[in-house]
Amino acid sequence: MAISGNTDTLVPNQTVDGSTLPNNVTNIVGAGNDTVTISGSVNRYITGPGNNIITFTNGGGYLFGGNNPTGDVTVNLLLGTIQNGFGGVDQVYGVGYVGANASSLTSVTIISDSKYHIFDLGDVNATVTGGSGGCQVTMFTEPMSQFKILPTSSNSLSITNTLINKTANLNNVGFISFSDALFNIANPFSIQKYFAPAINQYYFAGQTINININTANVSAGSQIRWSLSNTSGSYQQINSGTPYGTVSVSQNGIAVINIPVDSKITNNPTYSFDFNVGNGTWNTNTPTFTIVPSSVISQSALQINTGAVEVFNFKTQLPAGQTFSYTINGVGQGDIPTVPLTGTLTADPNGNATLTVPVANRSNYEGNETLTLTAGGTSSSFNIIDTGFH
Repeated sequence: MAISGNTDTLVPNQTVDGSTLPNNVTNIVGAGNDTVTISGSVNRYITGPGNNIITFTNGGGYLFGGNNPTGDVTVNLLLGTIQNGFGGVDQVYGVGYVGANASSLTSVTIISDSKYHIFDLGDVNATVTGGSGGCQVTMFTEPMSQFKILPTSSNSLSITNTLINKTANLNNVGFISFSDALFNIANPFSIQKYFAPAINQYYFAGQTINININTANVSAGSQIRWSLSNTSGSYQQINSGTPYGTVSVSQNGIAVINIPVDSKITNNPTYSFDFNVGNGTWNTNTPTFTIVPSSVISQSALQINTGAVEVFNFKTQLPAGQTFSYTINGVGQGDIPTVPLTGTLTADPNGNATLTVPVANRSNYEGNETLTLTAGGTSSSFNIIDTGFH
């Protein structure tokens, strides 16, 4: 063991009693196969290679003010190593066992980059302030498909990690958040599920970001709160300066979020997205998307005859291989039969893309039209002169 400043760096196979550490030591760096017992009233932040066992005992652990902790308990187990060819295994025992009077503990968060994470929630004995909802347990990197949640004979739930056949109960846990879903388990026989939305990696200035949250067993009209965050804390150019809002679940079980983006953004800000329901929260724990300046569209002509070809060129700041969508309005599919009215384009190594639009010939005159193409946060149009017979 070597203490330097506020950090205690361990050696492999070491056992540490957290109560013997000086109060200024807030970081413990494991070396693998270490056992750390966290007790006392100091918040310790633990990282290191796999197979570290972090044990919370007798009201100890991440304490905030004696034996009645407040705020969030976070166990950080970022492995960074591969062991025996299948990934390291961390064990967390007694997470949340912080005393019967822990009424101000709001959540237990487990952060691990190992899909073989072992956890024991059997001693969770805390409720959210106000006595409703229960603790939330969060596993940022682990998908819901890895687990089975089943009712027990005591009208509560158990959860099994199917990869390692490890089972724990979920007593006093109101919400459990996976990498791809948030479950409200307050009613063991009517679990409400909120699925993580599909979010693009890039959006353009000038467009509206559309995010859909699908749900299961959630009543129409139920409210979902969403929010955005970034490191600069600047939101003036997104959603009119309001980086949060509330939407309702529709009759088909989908909550639709529309976030307008100002067309003048030029500094490529990056945002994280989260949503919450009551006392339960889902988030990505990482930056979610970046807003790039609107694309610049050039075109081969402002007016062409039926039977001719129009070419659109797009200049963007997207990386190579990144796709973005387009829509065409003002004409029917029969007017441009080889080009879908909605589709995607792919940025080349220079961030550029091209869309070629052949316009069909007409034997009979139907009238002139204007085709409008929208992509990359901006639009461009051209007139089609009908050369068919009158």
